[in-house]
Amino acid sequence: MSALAQKVPIEFKSLSSEAQIKYVQNLWDFIVEHSEEISVPEAHKRVLDNRLVACENDEGQAVSWKQSRDAILKNLEDL
Repeated sequence: MSALAQKVPIEFKSLSSEAQIKYVQNLWDFIVEHSEEISVPEAHKRVLDNRLVACENDEGQAVSWKQSRDAILKNLEDL
């Protein structure tokens, strides 16, 4: 048995797969509501800063949110 499986409450294990998914979604929503309490590690900030500099130095590689969203929606339509 994995270390993660040992930490899962027995009640969770008895839920159906659908109920487990709903539980995890609710748990994630709860975490998001308190996201201001979550600190971002300095290493993550450095990665983001480096990516921003790289993007600013090569504007051709970056696309706007609208372009990204439109491409995602088009890909979904093509499914």
